[in-house]
Amino acid sequence: MSKFNIKKVAFPPEHGSWGFVIEPLLLSLLVAYSQIGLMLVVAAFFIFLNHQPVRVLLNKKKRTQFLWKALFFFFFYSFVILISLYIVLTNTAFQNLLPFDFAILLMFIFFLLEIMQNGRKLFAEFIAPLAITFIALSVVLINGWNIYSTIAFAVILLGRAIPTVLYVNVKVQFLKGNKVSKIPFYLAELLLLVIGIYLIFLGLIPKLSLIAMSLLIARAEYGLAKTNLSENVKTLGIKEFIFGILYVIIIFIGYSFNL
Repeated sequence: MSKFNIKKVAFPPEHGSWGFVIEPLLLSLLVAYSQIGLMLVVAAFFIFLNHQPVRVLLNKKKRTQFLWKALFFFFFYSFVILISLYIVLTNTAFQNLLPFDFAILLMFIFFLLEIMQNGRKLFAEFIAPLAITFIALSVVLINGWNIYSTIAFAVILLGRAIPTVLYVNVKVQFLKGNKVSKIPFYLAELLLLVIGIYLIFLGLIPKLSLIAMSLLIARAEYGLAKTNLSENVKTLGIKEFIFGILYVIIIFIGYSFNL
């Protein structure tokens, strides 16, 4: 089994999607670690991975070429998912998993949109980050967080996800030479920043959250003002992953030291 074939069958190829999945789950574990939460994160991550062999199996051309490899990874990933979810379901209260249940519904909707060839539409690109956000909320609920702190944490996660989806969409359109309005991106940025400042004032999120959000705003302003037409989507995805990890680190420090 060649390395190329394994990558083609076992791992989602979209660089941006890795960041949207890893960042919220990692941050939730860093600020609210528990063994059951870890098992939920494992299940979520393997659900994300399982998306790729399922896509291969649903593609007639690829299914013919990679059938057995895709089946192997599908059943292996599914086994890990089932074991992890069994541990979670037998060791935590049902109400802690309500956000996770909603996330599964969102993932199913996204899967249907992909089948209908609508997975690349802008409205569809919001679904996966929202789903992962809800999973991260279940992680902190499992750790015993109250509802107010959980909702505030959701704002931190969405403060990264929503403006980033809009920013990447605008940036990609620019790279393709298309004209697209920046207004939705700026409105989302402004709204989430205002909400973030209010939550800091209430003491529900760390003060460093403002620095983290400001970092993303500065990145976007520079990225849109200095559009390098030689930049490609892969490079953009890698840069966003780096900024996402910086966002996670800053927020983690804020929660850890109450800064």
